[in-house]
Amino acid sequence: MKILKELSRKEFRSKFGEEHLCLSFLSSEKWSKGFCCFKCKNTKFSSGKKEFNRRCTKCGYDESPTANTLFHKVKFGIVESFEMTYDIVTSKKGANSVWLCLIGQSFGQLKAELNCTPVLMLD
Repeated sequence: MKILKELSRKEFRSKFGEEHLCLSFLSSEKWSKGFCCFKCKNTKFSSGKKEFNRRCTKCGYDESPTANTLFHKVKFGIVESFEMTYDIVTSKKGANSVWLCLIGQSFGQLKAELNCTPVLMLD
């Protein structure tokens, strides 16, 4: 996560402040060494249903940039997820679920999801 530590919050928000910017970054990082289908291990793909997705040409599996990553099936937006990751990485003490809930007050949906009670999450 060296890239995050080198960015100020303002630089971070300009680089990852929109969903397509986050997905573009994830896509380029995830498949930087080439595509490999999660289900059948085929290496050939075509465009998927959504922008940045890749569809396996053998089994038809449509894989998103978030699939099988830290951001897989998050219940809030990818931008908020990136912000939380930035906060965790740049914090000198790391983060626990209570802290994430408190800073998540600006992320109303996250606060409702966690209900501001400790849960097992990135502790």
